[in-house]
Amino acid sequence: MSDALNRLAAVIEARKTASARDSYVAGLLDRGMNAILKKVGEEAKVALRNQRRDGNEMLKSLEKDKEITEDELKRGEKEIQELTDDYVARVDQVVAEKEKDLMEI
Repeated sequence: MSDALNRLAAVIEARKTASARDSYVAGLLDRGMNAILKKVGEEAKVALRNQRRDGNEMLKSLEKDKEITEDELKRGEKEIQELTDDYVARVDQVVAEKEKDLMEI
């Protein structure tokens, strides 16, 4: 495991024993796996939306610099939105499946 992952694991372990009032991680752990699952799913969707923003900014920069046309910009933005929607739906599907799995435990 990389050094960064080892440090992260150590921080999480240390926060497990903290008070839920003092530690967000401890609060999530106290609320159970379902809360953690939902949080991870939401973070994944935020990351996808950040990528959409970055992609759209790149396209706008290319259009501003006359490297692509306005039509190509619009097509690119549409494609990025479709990809974002697809991956957000996939995240939602995985979260729903895992919630179902947790209910069976």
